[in-house]
Amino acid sequence: MINRAIVVRAAFVGGFALVLSGCEIGPKKIEQTGFRGTGGDQITAKARLTAQTMPPPPFALPDDSGPRASETYANVKVLGNISTERFNYLMAAMNNWVAPVNGDPDKVGCNYCHNPNNMASDEKYTKVVARRMLQMTQNINSTYAGHVKGTGVTCYTCHRGNAVPQYKWAAVDAPGGGPNRLMGNKHGQNTPTATVAYASLPYGGLDAYLQGSEPIRVQGVQPLRTAAGGASIAATEKSYGLMMHMSSALNVNCTFCHNTNSFSSWNNSRGQRAQAWYGIRMVRDANATYINSLTSVFPAFRKGPHGDPYKINCTTCHQGLNKPLGGVSVLKDYPFLAGAAALPVVGKAPAPDPNATASSCNADFAKALAGHTVEFDTGAATVRPVSIPLLDLLTDVAGRCGNFAMLVSGHTDAVGNAASNLALSQSRAAAVEKYFVDKGVPATQVSAQGFGSTKPLDSSGTKAGNQRNRRIEISVAATKGG
Repeated sequence: MINRAIVVRAAFVGGFALVLSGCEIGPKKIEQTGFRGTGGDQITAKARLTAQTMPPPPFALPDDSGPRASETYANVKVLGNISTERFNYLMAAMNNWVAPVNGDPDKVGCNYCHNPNNMASDEKYTKVVARRMLQMTQNINSTYAGHVKGTGVTCYTCHRGNAVPQYKWAAVDAPGGGPNRLMGNKHGQNTPTATVAYASLPYGGLDAYLQGSEPIRVQGVQPLRTAAGGASIAATEKSYGLMMHMSSALNVNCTFCHNTNSFSSWNNSRGQRAQAWYGIRMVRDANATYINSLTSVFPAFRKGPHGDPYKINCTTCHQGLNKPLGGVSVLKDYPFLAGAAALPVVGKAPAPDPNATASSCNADFAKALAGHTVEFDTGAATVRPVSIPLLDLLTDVAGRCGNFAMLVSGHTDAVGNAASNLALSQSRAAAVEKYFVDKGVPATQVSAQGFGSTKPLDSSGTKAGNQRNRRIEISVAATKGG
């Protein structure tokens, strides 16, 4: 007579062994990464180890001497401070990285972003998007070196020759039916989807963790939401769904980052766990700050079913390798994408315009800042690389208005200590003032003052309202200074 307990135990052991051997059927590559007996084997699916190569540069990297791109071409708002030859070099590379090569002649090559009859025109949305994505690339390479290291990324890292990256995501309806169907409403769980490597885990983690900032490191012992003492098992499962996505994206198992002795212990984890921590924040920043800011720019067919733009996740770059493109360094061929902070200071503020008036100067500053503000690191007066093009635009105005006295005003929201906010706003205004002076604006013509939270534009106290209140303003005196 068959012992049922033995059968059940054998099935459990066999199933557990299958989990440890990887979630995909097929041959595996196994590499010991820890001491024997510690569960430190790294397991990858051989079928997914496909070659990923970076296309060569269009030609040899030109020298950075000669006229600037913004001097040669009209309406260059990003990377206008590199040489014209390097700018042309980048445009040729971007044709290979992003632009379609076949189809409508008006939509291939340079024409994908530009009107061939008026290259300075912004009439095509793709040109506006390309600018923002170049700023995002610079920000990733400079701000998130903890994740991309010295290897860096380019447009090709995500696009791979496609106008739209192959791997992307947007908010979607829950699979399995609408909320009015008893069997269809699964409350975000238990329908296998690609998002979580086809595991029966919550599939809403990308929105919560790769766009929002919900905490990920959770452990729960209660099945329902708890008031204190840790997260619920439901929330823990959502975090685990994100881990499954990351495992699938990189084609690695849990021990790539964690030690099975204690998954929660940072001291026992591998260095890759810290790198992944930076990567999560990098993706959040890219989605929330850069891609979502283009919501009104993208046409409907470039958005998901709920009207939000398609965003990035770990698969967008990694595509089955723990090092995108096999880890080949791209910054040596495209050093200007390393981030504006890494570029040499080039160009000077223009000479004062004798025809400028206080009214025209104030109007030009207002136009440059409309819908934009100088971005700083959180709680600091360090200008973020993404704002360098805006500062250069403001410097151009400040130079032309150099016959007038200019005041740079710093403002914060009302969150936190009022005295600290006042000091921070002063430091940030002074940082903009220094940028102007370093570019050649006469120090006698520009001053800085911080107002803290005393002059809000929005008193709602909402996240959007606070964002509006954190700003830099520039005003010009009615009479000429000097």
